[in-house]
Amino acid sequence: MAGAAQAAGIPAAAISPTPAVETTPGVREYWIAARNRRWQVSPTGFDDWRGRRVRRQAFNALTYVATEPGFGADLPPGLIGDNRGIPGPVLRGHPGDEIVVHFRNEDTRMRRPHTMHPHGVRYAPEFDGSFMGRYTPPGGAVKPGQTFTYRWQVVEESIGVWPYHDHGEFEMDSTEAGLFGAIVITPRDERPADAEATIWFHHFNPGVTGFNRTVSAINGYAFAGNTPTVRVKAGQEVAFNVLTLGSEIHTFHIHGHRWLGRHGRPEDNPLFGPAEGLRARFREDAPGRWLYHCHVMEHMHHGMVGYYVVDA
Repeated sequence: MAGAAQAAGIPAAAISPTPAVETTPGVREYWIAARNRRWQVSPTGFDDWRGRRVRRQAFNALTYVATEPGFGADLPPGLIGDNRGIPGPVLRGHPGDEIVVHFRNEDTRMRRPHTMHPHGVRYAPEFDGSFMGRYTPPGGAVKPGQTFTYRWQVVEESIGVWPYHDHGEFEMDSTEAGLFGAIVITPRDERPADAEATIWFHHFNPGVTGFNRTVSAINGYAFAGNTPTVRVKAGQEVAFNVLTLGSEIHTFHIHGHRWLGRHGRPEDNPLFGPAEGLRARFREDAPGRWLYHCHVMEHMHHGMVGYYVVDA
Protein backbone atom coordinates (compact mmCIF):
# COMPACT_ATOMS: atom_id res chain seq x y z
CA MET A 1 0.00 0.00 0.00
CA ALA A 2 2.79 2.46 0.83
CA GLY A 3 4.33 2.16 -2.61
CA ALA A 4 0.96 2.67 -4.27
CA ALA A 5 0.36 5.77 -2.22
CA GLN A 6 3.71 7.26 -3.20
CA ALA A 7 2.98 6.48 -6.84
CA ALA A 8 -0.15 8.63 -6.50
CA GLY A 9 2.16 11.62 -6.34
CA ILE A 10 2.52 12.79 -2.73
CA PRO A 11 5.63 12.03 -0.67
CA ALA A 12 5.20 10.01 2.51
CA ALA A 13 5.46 13.17 4.63
CA ALA A 14 2.09 14.32 3.34
CA ILE A 15 0.07 11.35 2.09
CA SER A 16 -2.89 9.84 3.89
CA PRO A 17 -4.82 7.80 1.32
CA THR A 18 -5.36 4.42 2.95
CA PRO A 19 -8.33 3.47 5.17
CA ALA A 20 -8.06 1.74 8.52
CA VAL A 21 -8.16 -1.96 9.14
CA GLU A 22 -11.83 -2.90 8.71
CA THR A 23 -12.03 -5.91 10.99
CA THR A 24 -15.77 -6.44 10.49
CA PRO A 25 -18.15 -4.59 8.14
CA GLY A 26 -18.62 -1.07 9.40
CA VAL A 27 -15.92 -1.30 12.12
CA ARG A 28 -12.63 0.52 11.59
CA GLU A 29 -10.14 -0.55 14.21
CA TYR A 30 -6.85 1.10 15.17
CA TRP A 31 -4.03 0.44 17.64
CA ILE A 32 -2.33 3.72 18.56
CA ALA A 33 0.42 4.48 21.08
CA ALA A 34 1.44 7.83 22.58
CA ARG A 35 5.21 7.80 22.48
CA ASN A 36 8.20 10.04 23.22
CA ARG A 37 10.42 11.07 20.34
CA ARG A 38 13.29 13.46 19.79
CA TRP A 39 12.00 15.79 17.04
CA GLN A 40 14.01 17.97 14.63
CA VAL A 41 11.92 20.86 13.28
CA SER A 42 14.23 21.99 10.42
CA PRO A 43 16.36 18.93 9.60
CA THR A 44 17.97 20.44 6.47
CA GLY A 45 19.14 23.55 8.33
CA PHE A 46 18.01 25.60 5.32
CA ASP A 47 15.00 27.67 4.26
CA ASP A 48 14.74 26.74 0.59
CA TRP A 49 12.18 29.46 -0.18
CA ARG A 50 14.18 32.40 1.18
CA GLY A 51 17.58 30.88 0.44
CA ARG A 52 18.96 31.16 3.96
CA ARG A 53 20.30 29.00 6.70
CA VAL A 54 18.09 28.32 9.72
CA ARG A 55 18.89 26.77 13.05
CA ARG A 56 18.63 23.00 13.35
CA GLN A 57 16.78 22.62 16.65
CA ALA A 58 15.41 19.50 18.30
CA PHE A 59 13.18 18.95 21.31
CA ASN A 60 11.45 16.15 23.21
CA ALA A 61 8.15 15.63 21.38
CA LEU A 62 5.13 13.44 22.03
CA THR A 63 3.68 11.53 19.10
CA TYR A 64 0.76 9.26 18.25
CA VAL A 65 1.98 6.19 16.34
CA ALA A 66 -0.20 3.51 14.70
CA THR A 67 0.81 -0.12 15.08
CA GLU A 68 -0.25 -3.50 13.82
CA PRO A 69 -3.11 -5.17 15.73
CA GLY A 70 -2.32 -5.91 19.35
CA PHE A 71 0.35 -3.17 19.45
CA GLY A 72 2.68 -5.09 17.18
CA ALA A 73 5.18 -3.47 14.83
CA ASP A 74 4.67 0.15 13.80
CA LEU A 75 2.76 0.54 10.55
CA PRO A 76 5.11 1.79 7.82
CA PRO A 77 5.04 5.41 6.60
CA GLY A 78 2.49 5.84 3.83
CA LEU A 79 0.10 3.15 5.02
CA ILE A 80 -1.82 5.36 7.45
CA GLY A 81 -0.51 8.86 6.84
CA ASP A 82 3.13 9.53 7.62
CA ASN A 83 3.08 7.58 10.93
CA ARG A 84 6.53 8.80 11.91
CA GLY A 85 5.51 11.38 14.45
CA ILE A 86 3.76 14.71 13.99
CA PRO A 87 0.86 14.71 13.19
CA GLY A 88 -0.52 11.35 14.27
CA PRO A 89 -2.15 8.82 11.93
CA VAL A 90 -5.22 9.77 9.89
CA LEU A 91 -8.38 8.04 11.11
CA ARG A 92 -11.08 7.44 8.50
CA GLY A 93 -14.69 6.43 8.24
CA HIS A 94 -18.05 6.75 6.53
CA PRO A 95 -21.47 7.43 8.09
CA GLY A 96 -22.67 4.24 9.76
CA ASP A 97 -19.17 3.11 10.78
CA GLU A 98 -17.83 2.60 14.27
CA ILE A 99 -14.26 3.76 14.86
CA VAL A 100 -12.57 1.66 17.53
CA VAL A 101 -9.24 2.94 18.87
CA HIS A 102 -7.12 0.84 21.21
CA PHE A 103 -4.88 3.45 22.85
CA ARG A 104 -1.74 2.78 24.88
CA ASN A 105 0.22 5.41 26.81
CA GLU A 106 3.95 4.83 26.28
CA ASP A 107 5.14 8.16 27.73
CA THR A 108 8.29 7.03 29.55
CA ARG A 109 9.86 10.50 29.82
CA MET A 110 7.28 12.77 31.48
CA ARG A 111 5.20 9.81 32.69
CA ARG A 112 1.98 11.77 32.45
CA PRO A 113 -1.53 10.49 31.69
CA HIS A 114 -2.66 11.02 28.07
CA THR A 115 -5.85 10.47 26.06
CA MET A 116 -7.42 10.62 22.61
CA HIS A 117 -10.36 13.02 22.33
CA PRO A 118 -12.24 13.17 19.00
CA HIS A 119 -14.20 15.91 17.24
CA GLY A 120 -17.02 15.31 14.76
CA VAL A 121 -18.20 11.88 15.90
CA ARG A 122 -20.76 10.62 18.42
CA TYR A 123 -19.82 8.74 21.58
CA ALA A 124 -20.85 7.92 25.15
CA PRO A 125 -19.27 10.02 27.95
CA GLU A 126 -16.83 7.25 28.90
CA PHE A 127 -15.29 7.47 25.42
CA ASP A 128 -14.84 11.26 25.43
CA GLY A 129 -11.13 11.07 26.27
CA SER A 130 -11.26 14.18 28.46
CA PHE A 131 -9.96 15.07 31.92
CA MET A 132 -12.97 15.99 34.09
CA GLY A 133 -11.37 16.70 37.43
CA ARG A 134 -12.82 14.43 40.13
CA TYR A 135 -15.35 13.13 37.57
CA THR A 136 -12.68 11.86 35.18
CA PRO A 137 -13.49 8.41 33.71
CA PRO A 138 -10.68 5.92 32.94
CA GLY A 139 -10.49 7.06 29.30
CA GLY A 140 -9.81 10.64 30.44
CA ALA A 141 -6.57 9.78 32.23
CA VAL A 142 -4.77 6.81 30.68
CA LYS A 143 -1.63 6.40 32.78
CA PRO A 144 1.78 5.34 31.41
CA GLY A 145 1.76 1.65 30.59
CA GLN A 146 -2.04 1.48 30.52
CA THR A 147 -4.39 0.81 27.58
CA PHE A 148 -7.93 2.05 26.94
CA THR A 149 -10.32 1.36 24.06
CA TYR A 150 -12.42 4.22 22.66
CA ARG A 151 -15.56 3.63 20.57
CA TRP A 152 -16.84 6.44 18.36
CA GLN A 153 -19.88 6.39 16.07
CA VAL A 154 -19.79 8.03 12.63
CA VAL A 155 -23.05 9.76 11.67
CA GLU A 156 -24.12 11.82 8.64
CA GLU A 157 -23.20 15.01 10.48
CA SER A 158 -19.66 13.64 10.88
CA ILE A 159 -18.81 14.19 7.20
CA GLY A 160 -15.84 16.55 7.13
CA VAL A 161 -12.32 16.96 8.48
CA TRP A 162 -11.90 16.94 12.27
CA PRO A 163 -9.07 16.91 14.81
CA TYR A 164 -8.38 14.42 17.54
CA HIS A 165 -5.93 15.22 20.32
CA ASP A 166 -4.87 14.64 23.89
CA HIS A 167 -7.44 16.17 26.24
CA GLY A 168 -5.91 14.94 29.47
CA GLU A 169 -4.85 16.99 32.47
CA PHE A 170 -1.78 18.34 30.64
CA GLU A 171 -3.40 18.86 27.24
CA MET A 172 -1.83 22.26 26.46
CA ASP A 173 1.71 20.94 26.79
CA SER A 174 1.04 17.60 25.15
CA THR A 175 -0.84 18.96 22.12
CA GLU A 176 1.85 21.58 21.53
CA ALA A 177 4.41 18.78 21.82
CA GLY A 178 2.67 16.82 19.04
CA LEU A 179 -0.27 14.75 20.32
CA PHE A 180 -2.80 15.51 17.59
CA GLY A 181 -4.09 14.00 14.35
CA ALA A 182 -6.96 14.11 11.86
CA ILE A 183 -10.26 12.29 11.43
CA VAL A 184 -11.47 12.33 7.80
CA ILE A 185 -15.08 11.31 7.22
CA THR A 186 -16.40 11.06 3.66
CA PRO A 187 -19.68 9.84 2.13
CA ARG A 188 -19.61 6.11 1.48
CA ASP A 189 -20.30 6.63 -2.23
CA GLU A 190 -17.73 9.40 -2.74
CA ARG A 191 -14.97 8.45 -5.16
CA PRO A 192 -11.58 8.81 -3.45
CA ALA A 193 -9.35 11.57 -4.73
CA ASP A 194 -6.40 10.53 -6.89
CA ALA A 195 -4.03 12.29 -4.51
CA GLU A 196 -4.67 13.55 -0.98
CA ALA A 197 -2.63 15.48 1.58
CA THR A 198 -3.41 16.09 5.24
CA ILE A 199 -1.82 19.35 6.40
CA TRP A 200 -1.60 20.78 9.93
CA PHE A 201 -0.77 24.42 10.70
CA HIS A 202 0.49 24.69 14.28
CA HIS A 203 3.12 26.24 16.55
CA PHE A 204 5.90 24.98 18.79
CA ASN A 205 6.13 27.35 21.76
CA PRO A 206 9.23 27.94 23.91
CA GLY A 207 7.56 26.58 27.04
CA VAL A 208 7.44 23.14 25.38
CA THR A 209 10.54 23.18 23.17
CA GLY A 210 12.98 25.28 25.17
CA PHE A 211 13.74 27.27 22.00
CA ASN A 212 14.15 31.05 22.29
CA ARG A 213 11.13 31.78 20.07
CA THR A 214 7.92 30.27 18.74
CA VAL A 215 8.26 28.13 15.60
CA SER A 216 5.48 28.19 12.98
CA ALA A 217 5.20 24.67 11.57
CA ILE A 218 3.45 22.45 9.04
CA ASN A 219 3.21 18.79 10.07
CA GLY A 220 5.94 19.25 12.65
CA TYR A 221 8.43 20.98 10.34
CA ALA A 222 9.37 24.59 9.61
CA PHE A 223 10.45 26.27 6.35
CA ALA A 224 10.16 25.07 2.75
CA GLY A 225 12.41 22.15 2.00
CA ASN A 226 11.60 20.77 5.46
CA THR A 227 7.79 21.07 5.42
CA PRO A 228 5.95 18.52 3.26
CA THR A 229 6.36 19.01 -0.48
CA VAL A 230 3.06 17.88 -1.99
CA ARG A 231 3.53 16.45 -5.49
CA VAL A 232 0.67 15.58 -7.87
CA LYS A 233 0.03 15.28 -11.62
CA ALA A 234 -2.03 17.47 -13.92
CA GLY A 235 -5.46 15.91 -14.47
CA GLN A 236 -5.63 14.32 -11.04
CA GLU A 237 -8.44 14.93 -8.59
CA VAL A 238 -6.62 16.41 -5.57
CA ALA A 239 -7.85 16.78 -1.99
CA PHE A 240 -6.29 18.74 0.86
CA ASN A 241 -7.38 18.18 4.46
CA VAL A 242 -6.22 21.20 6.47
CA LEU A 243 -6.43 21.55 10.25
CA THR A 244 -5.09 23.50 13.20
CA LEU A 245 -4.95 23.49 17.00
CA GLY A 246 -3.53 26.00 19.43
CA SER A 247 -4.47 29.66 19.94
CA GLU A 248 -3.93 31.20 16.51
CA ILE A 249 -6.11 32.01 13.49
CA HIS A 250 -4.83 30.78 10.12
CA THR A 251 -5.69 30.86 6.43
CA PHE A 252 -4.93 28.23 3.78
CA HIS A 253 -3.63 29.49 0.44
CA ILE A 254 -2.31 27.64 -2.62
CA HIS A 255 -0.84 29.96 -5.22
CA GLY A 256 -2.60 29.84 -8.58
CA HIS A 257 -5.51 27.70 -7.34
CA ARG A 258 -9.08 28.03 -6.12
CA TRP A 259 -11.84 25.59 -5.20
CA LEU A 260 -15.44 25.53 -4.07
CA GLY A 261 -15.48 26.29 -0.37
CA ARG A 262 -17.72 25.39 2.52
CA HIS A 263 -20.42 27.80 1.33
CA GLY A 264 -20.35 26.64 -2.29
CA ARG A 265 -18.42 29.70 -3.50
CA PRO A 266 -14.92 29.81 -5.03
CA GLU A 267 -12.17 30.57 -2.51
CA ASP A 268 -8.39 30.49 -2.35
CA ASN A 269 -7.61 31.69 1.18
CA PRO A 270 -10.23 30.44 3.69
CA LEU A 271 -9.97 31.47 7.31
CA PHE A 272 -10.06 28.87 10.08
CA GLY A 273 -9.28 28.80 13.78
CA PRO A 274 -8.27 26.48 16.63
CA ALA A 275 -9.58 22.89 16.39
CA GLU A 276 -11.14 23.54 12.95
CA GLY A 277 -10.64 21.56 9.76
CA LEU A 278 -11.42 22.22 6.13
CA ARG A 279 -11.28 20.19 2.92
CA ALA A 280 -10.27 21.57 -0.47
CA ARG A 281 -10.89 19.33 -3.50
CA PHE A 282 -10.32 20.21 -7.15
CA ARG A 283 -9.14 18.78 -10.47
CA GLU A 284 -5.57 19.85 -11.11
CA ASP A 285 -4.97 21.83 -14.31
CA ALA A 286 -2.00 24.07 -13.47
CA PRO A 287 1.42 22.40 -13.93
CA GLY A 288 4.37 23.99 -12.18
CA ARG A 289 5.88 24.64 -8.76
CA TRP A 290 3.66 26.60 -6.40
CA LEU A 291 3.73 27.74 -2.78
CA TYR A 292 1.13 26.75 -0.20
CA HIS A 293 1.09 28.46 3.18
CA CYS A 294 -0.77 30.27 5.92
CA HIS A 295 -1.31 33.86 4.78
CA VAL A 296 -0.82 35.33 8.24
CA MET A 297 2.47 36.99 7.29
CA GLU A 298 4.25 36.33 10.57
CA HIS A 299 3.36 32.64 10.40
CA MET A 300 4.48 32.32 6.78
CA HIS A 301 7.85 34.00 7.28
CA HIS A 302 8.53 32.03 10.46
CA GLY A 303 8.22 28.68 8.70
CA MET A 304 4.57 27.92 7.83
CA VAL A 305 5.14 27.49 4.08
CA GLY A 306 5.76 24.61 1.68
CA TYR A 307 5.92 23.64 -1.99
CA TYR A 308 3.11 22.23 -4.11
CA VAL A 309 4.49 20.65 -7.30
CA VAL A 310 2.24 19.75 -10.23
CA ASP A 311 3.86 17.58 -12.87
CA ALA A 312 2.55 17.89 -16.44
